Amino acid sequence: AAYKLVVLDNGNVGIGTTSPSTFKLEIAGNIGPSADSTYDLGSSSVRWANIYGDNLYGNITPSGFGAGGVVFGGTAGLLAQDTSNLYWDDTNNRLGIGTSTPVGLLQVGTSPTPGLLVTAAGNVGIGTTSPNYNLEVASTGYFGGDVKIGTGTFDNTSTSPDLYVSGNLEVDGSTWLGDAAADTLTV
Repeated sequence: AAYKLVVLDNGNVGIGTTSPSTFKLEIAGNIGPSADSTYDLGSSSVRWANIYGDNLYGNITPSGFGAGGVVFGGTAGLLAQDTSNLYWDDTNNRLGIGTSTPVGLLQVGTSPTPGLLVTAAGNVGIGTTSPNYNLEVASTGYFGGDVKIGTGTFDNTSTSPDLYVSGNLEVDGSTWLGDAAADTLTV
Protein backbone atom coordinates (compact mmCIF):
# COMPACT_ATOMS: atom_id res chain seq x y z
CA ALA A 1 0.00 0.00 0.00
CA ALA A 2 1.19 3.52 -0.83
CA TYR A 3 1.91 5.87 2.03
CA LYS A 4 -0.32 8.97 2.21
CA LEU A 5 1.81 10.79 4.81
CA VAL A 6 5.43 10.17 5.78
CA VAL A 7 7.38 11.77 8.64
CA LEU A 8 11.11 11.03 8.53
CA ASP A 9 13.45 10.94 11.54
CA ASN A 10 14.92 14.33 10.49
CA GLY A 11 11.43 15.91 10.74
CA ASN A 12 10.78 16.20 6.99
CA VAL A 13 7.17 15.50 6.06
CA GLY A 14 6.06 14.02 2.77
CA ILE A 15 2.56 13.92 1.33
CA GLY A 16 2.32 11.67 -1.69
CA THR A 17 6.05 10.91 -1.45
CA THR A 18 8.03 8.56 0.78
CA SER A 19 11.32 10.49 0.55
CA PRO A 20 10.91 14.20 1.41
CA SER A 21 14.57 15.18 1.34
CA THR A 22 14.67 18.73 -0.03
CA PHE A 23 12.15 20.60 2.15
CA LYS A 24 10.58 20.28 5.57
CA LEU A 25 7.28 19.71 3.74
CA GLU A 26 7.21 18.09 0.30
CA ILE A 27 4.00 17.43 -1.58
CA ALA A 28 3.78 15.27 -4.69
CA GLY A 29 0.66 16.71 -6.30
CA ASN A 30 -1.45 19.84 -6.45
CA ILE A 31 -2.27 21.83 -3.35
CA GLY A 32 -4.98 24.42 -2.84
CA PRO A 33 -7.26 26.05 -0.27
CA SER A 34 -10.66 24.64 0.59
CA ALA A 35 -12.38 27.95 -0.35
CA ASP A 36 -11.66 30.63 -2.97
CA SER A 37 -9.99 33.91 -1.89
CA THR A 38 -10.29 33.03 1.80
CA TYR A 39 -6.89 32.03 3.20
CA ASP A 40 -3.42 33.63 3.20
CA LEU A 41 0.00 32.17 2.62
CA GLY A 42 2.10 33.87 5.28
CA SER A 43 1.10 37.20 6.80
CA SER A 44 2.11 40.86 6.83
CA SER A 45 4.50 40.21 9.71
CA VAL A 46 5.74 36.71 8.81
CA ARG A 47 6.41 36.58 5.06
CA TRP A 48 8.01 34.16 2.66
CA ALA A 49 11.43 35.39 1.50
CA ASN A 50 11.10 34.10 -2.08
CA ILE A 51 8.46 32.34 -4.13
CA TYR A 52 9.62 30.33 -7.14
CA GLY A 53 7.40 29.19 -9.97
CA ASP A 54 6.94 29.14 -13.72
CA ASN A 55 3.52 30.83 -13.90
CA LEU A 56 1.47 33.07 -11.64
CA TYR A 57 -2.24 33.43 -12.34
CA GLY A 58 -5.07 35.56 -11.00
CA ASN A 59 -5.36 39.15 -9.85
CA ILE A 60 -2.07 40.16 -8.30
CA THR A 61 -2.23 43.21 -6.01
CA PRO A 62 1.16 43.97 -4.47
CA SER A 63 0.86 46.17 -1.41
CA GLY A 64 2.49 49.59 -1.49
CA PHE A 65 1.68 50.32 -5.14
CA GLY A 66 -0.80 52.99 -6.19
CA ALA A 67 -3.30 53.10 -9.01
CA GLY A 68 -1.87 54.23 -12.34
CA GLY A 69 1.74 53.69 -11.45
CA VAL A 70 3.76 51.71 -13.95
CA VAL A 71 5.64 48.94 -12.15
CA PHE A 72 9.15 48.21 -13.36
CA GLY A 73 12.31 46.51 -12.21
CA GLY A 74 14.08 49.07 -10.03
CA THR A 75 17.31 48.96 -8.07
CA ALA A 76 18.61 45.40 -7.59
CA GLY A 77 15.66 44.10 -9.64
CA LEU A 78 13.08 44.99 -6.99
CA LEU A 79 9.66 46.06 -8.21
CA ALA A 80 9.39 49.84 -8.11
CA GLN A 81 6.90 52.54 -8.99
CA ASP A 82 7.08 56.34 -9.30
CA THR A 83 3.67 57.73 -10.26
CA SER A 84 4.95 61.31 -10.52
CA ASN A 85 7.39 60.37 -13.30
CA LEU A 86 5.71 57.47 -15.11
CA TYR A 87 1.93 57.10 -14.94
CA TRP A 88 -0.68 55.04 -16.82
CA ASP A 89 -4.28 56.36 -16.90
CA ASP A 90 -6.12 53.09 -17.51
CA THR A 91 -9.54 54.77 -17.78
CA ASN A 92 -8.52 57.00 -20.71
CA ASN A 93 -5.58 54.93 -22.05
CA ARG A 94 -3.04 57.71 -21.54
CA LEU A 95 0.64 57.58 -20.57
CA GLY A 96 2.26 60.40 -18.63
CA ILE A 97 6.01 60.87 -18.36
CA GLY A 98 6.80 63.51 -15.75
CA THR A 99 3.10 63.90 -14.92
CA SER A 100 0.37 61.88 -13.22
CA THR A 101 -2.41 63.73 -15.09
CA PRO A 102 -1.77 63.21 -18.83
CA VAL A 103 -4.22 65.06 -21.09
CA GLY A 104 -3.31 63.17 -24.30
CA LEU A 105 -2.41 59.62 -25.33
CA LEU A 106 1.22 60.48 -24.50
CA GLN A 107 2.30 63.49 -22.49
CA VAL A 108 5.88 64.33 -21.64
CA GLY A 109 6.21 67.06 -19.04
CA THR A 110 3.84 68.62 -16.57
CA SER A 111 0.48 70.27 -16.99
CA PRO A 112 -0.83 72.76 -17.94
CA THR A 113 1.66 73.05 -20.84
CA PRO A 114 3.53 69.80 -21.53
CA GLY A 115 6.79 69.57 -23.41
CA LEU A 116 5.32 66.99 -25.79
CA LEU A 117 1.75 65.80 -26.28
CA VAL A 118 0.27 63.20 -28.64
CA THR A 119 -3.51 63.37 -29.04
CA ALA A 120 -5.95 60.57 -29.85
CA ALA A 121 -6.13 61.98 -33.41
CA GLY A 122 -2.37 61.47 -33.75
CA ASN A 123 -1.50 65.17 -33.67
CA VAL A 124 1.75 66.07 -31.93
CA GLY A 125 2.05 69.24 -29.92
CA ILE A 126 5.18 70.79 -28.50
CA GLY A 127 4.38 73.43 -25.90
CA THR A 128 0.61 73.12 -26.45
CA THR A 129 -2.16 71.01 -24.96
CA SER A 130 -4.38 71.10 -28.06
CA PRO A 131 -2.43 70.64 -31.30
CA ASN A 132 -4.68 71.06 -34.35
CA TYR A 133 -2.11 69.83 -36.89
CA ASN A 134 0.06 66.74 -37.35
CA LEU A 135 2.85 68.81 -35.76
CA GLU A 136 2.21 72.04 -33.90
CA VAL A 137 5.02 73.90 -32.15
CA ALA A 138 3.83 76.66 -29.83
CA SER A 139 7.15 78.47 -29.56
CA THR A 140 10.46 78.91 -31.32
CA GLY A 141 11.88 75.93 -33.20
CA TYR A 142 15.43 75.27 -34.34
CA PHE A 143 16.57 73.11 -37.21
CA GLY A 144 20.28 72.44 -37.65
CA GLY A 145 19.79 71.17 -41.20
CA ASP A 146 17.47 71.60 -44.15
CA VAL A 147 13.74 72.15 -43.71
CA LYS A 148 11.61 70.74 -46.51
CA ILE A 149 7.93 71.60 -46.93
CA GLY A 150 5.97 69.72 -49.58
CA THR A 151 6.83 66.83 -51.86
CA GLY A 152 8.77 68.55 -54.64
CA THR A 153 12.28 67.72 -55.79
CA PHE A 154 14.84 69.75 -53.93
CA ASP A 155 18.15 69.76 -55.72
CA ASN A 156 20.13 72.60 -54.16
CA THR A 157 23.50 71.21 -53.13
CA SER A 158 24.28 73.98 -50.66
CA THR A 159 26.33 72.94 -47.66
CA SER A 160 24.45 75.30 -45.36
CA PRO A 161 20.95 74.67 -43.99
CA ASP A 162 18.21 75.61 -46.47
CA LEU A 163 14.44 76.06 -46.48
CA TYR A 164 12.71 74.28 -49.36
CA VAL A 165 9.07 74.97 -50.15
CA SER A 166 7.11 73.04 -52.75
CA GLY A 167 3.98 75.09 -53.41
CA ASN A 168 3.08 78.57 -52.30
CA LEU A 169 4.93 80.52 -49.66
CA GLU A 170 2.85 83.06 -47.81
CA VAL A 171 4.61 85.54 -45.53
CA ASP A 172 2.68 87.75 -43.16
CA GLY A 173 5.15 90.26 -41.73
CA SER A 174 8.68 91.36 -42.45
CA THR A 175 10.95 89.17 -44.53
CA TRP A 176 14.72 89.35 -44.44
CA LEU A 177 16.78 87.77 -47.18
CA GLY A 178 20.50 87.50 -46.60
CA ASP A 179 22.67 89.19 -44.06
CA ALA A 180 25.79 90.16 -45.96
CA ALA A 181 26.81 91.78 -49.24
CA ALA A 182 27.80 88.38 -50.67
CA ASP A 183 24.29 86.95 -50.33
CA THR A 184 22.22 86.78 -53.50
CA LEU A 185 18.55 86.57 -54.38
CA THR A 186 17.55 84.68 -57.51
CA VAL A 187 13.99 85.05 -58.80
